[in-house]
Amino acid sequence: MKIKIMPINNLSLSFYSAGVPLLVFCWLDQWLQMYLVSDKLRIQLFIVAIIVIAIAAIINLTSYILHFYKSNNKTP
Repeated sequence: MKIKIMPINNLSLSFYSAGVPLLVFCWLDQWLQMYLVSDKLRIQLFIVAIIVIAIAAIINLTSYILHFYKSNNKTP
C-alpha cells in the first residue's frame, strides 16, 4: 500500500500554504508569550486558519474522489 501525503491540485496547495503559517503564527505567539497581537485577534486568526485548512482538505478530498470515480468508470 502506497501512501502519498501531498495536495492533489494547486488550489488546495494554495489554501494549505495560507492556512498553515497562520496557524503556526497563532500557536507560537501564544506559546512563546510574544503577544504580538491581542487575544481577540489571535483567536480570530486561529479560527480563520482552521477554516482555510478545512476548505483545503474538502477541495483535496473532493478532487481525489472525482479523479478516482472518473478513472474507474472509463468506457472503452
